[in-house]
Amino acid sequence: MFSRHGHEDVSLARPRSLINLFGLASEYRRGDHATLLSFADALRPDAIDVVGDLRPDGLAILIASGDRPEALEDVARATGTTAIGHLRPADKLALIERQK
Repeated sequence: MFSRHGHEDVSLARPRSLINLFGLASEYRRGDHATLLSFADALRPDAIDVVGDLRPDGLAILIASGDRPEALEDVARATGTTAIGHLRPADKLALIERQK
């Protein structure tokens, strides 16, 4: 995303480097200055228990997301599920239909 603030160019984008060191992050650029903004997605407190409760029912449990696969890794690991990223809404619906 690019815009102008006063007389300066500003943007918010994927970091140009170091993404694996910082996990999830965005790079905020204002003029010639860049700031790395790191963040994390927190699991709901009951997420691991809910997934554990569903396993005995024989359900296929997976995370279908539009996010980048590396953004899903920690959640998939914590919940013991498989995650598929880069999906559009239509892809998610097709995946659900195939699971029926």
